[in-house]
Amino acid sequence: MELKDTIERARELLACDDAIHARDLLLERWNAGDRTFDLIAELVLCNLVLDLLPEARRFLALAESLAESHTRVECYRGLLALAELRYQDAVACFERALAVDPNNAEAYKWRGLCYREMSEYGRALADMDRAAAHLRDDTALLIHRGTVHFEQGDHIRALDDFRRATELAPYHPHAHFHAGHALVKLQQLDAAQEHYDLAIETDFLCLDAWLGLATVFMLRQQFSEAVRCLAVVLGFEPDHVDARVNLVQAAIELGDFELAARQIALLPTTHQRDPDVLTFEAVVDFHRGRLDDARKRLDDVLLERPTHGLANYYRALIELELEGDRVFARELLLAASRHAACHPGPELVLAEMASTDGDPVAANQFLTAALERAPALARKLHAFPVLQTLVNGDELLRKAIAAVVPMLGVHVGNDVELR
Repeated sequence: MELKDTIERARELLACDDAIHARDLLLERWNAGDRTFDLIAELVLCNLVLDLLPEARRFLALAESLAESHTRVECYRGLLALAELRYQDAVACFERALAVDPNNAEAYKWRGLCYREMSEYGRALADMDRAAAHLRDDTALLIHRGTVHFEQGDHIRALDDFRRATELAPYHPHAHFHAGHALVKLQQLDAAQEHYDLAIETDFLCLDAWLGLATVFMLRQQFSEAVRCLAVVLGFEPDHVDARVNLVQAAIELGDFELAARQIALLPTTHQRDPDVLTFEAVVDFHRGRLDDARKRLDDVLLERPTHGLANYYRALIELELEGDRVFARELLLAASRHAACHPGPELVLAEMASTDGDPVAANQFLTAALERAPALARKLHAFPVLQTLVNGDELLRKAIAAVVPMLGVHVGNDVELR
């Protein structure tokens, strides 16, 4: 194979984010004695992509000895600076590369990544779009540009880039788990799960995919499945804080407060004052009957973050339990409803309060809202006698529940049995 053909094939592999095989292909020629600048430059790039920085520096020194001011040499100096988090130095290198060759698409691509790391998203997209005009099938570029769209909240454009990346590199886990993240934001949980599953099938150790899958199960109220996914993450990375915090939440939702307490104790001390962790500790205190301790923790949380949904919810429950102040509790529950968009608890309590206050219209509205958030609650309404009575006495509400939860196969008759 001619050197030109070898380099072209290596670049095809790099475009599909398969730097390992690209490097192996190039090393065959290196080991055969080829010491040309073009081959050395490609080896620099492969080692940089693989984060093999000592090898990248070795080959870069050889490239510099042959053409110190070459546009690719400047570009790879920038990549080394980028890998070392020296973003301003990296940008300067890429600008020198572009001064030599204004059409260096790689320089635009990596300068765009620098700008992304510097949170200069407009500049990042401008550079990445310019690079994409020449590198239409570059998987890494698509993923990088997709993450910029994602971080800006444009999840539809992010998904377009991530899905294109999965088409180009179907066995690349990063493309799949990023697509999953975008789909979760777009509330397309089934499609998100498919992408997370594909990422895991490709690489069982893809912890981002396991975390994403746990998120899907949490949103579906399938907390046992979420625990299974989080256990995988912590099995491989015991210090993963996000996974452990999510495990605390899942344990609380399952009513396993001992497990939740043990997991909280395993969190680093730097996270002990985090509002979410303090709230989870308060929830554990609440369910252990330590209401005064729970109230103190929640008051601290709400002082720092008044919009914390779960903190407002449990603070309302404590208010009802200790003081009986229904007006204040209702304010807290309404705040919880606004800021805990996936949690049906506030609406359930508001529905019970409205029903006992003799306001069946409001009670129906709150109960319907709770079921829309978590349809599986239809099976559990027998645990709420006030709400069960409300449903049994309202034909329209029974029909509304039947419309909300047809996928559960729940029978809704005159004597509603929602178990």
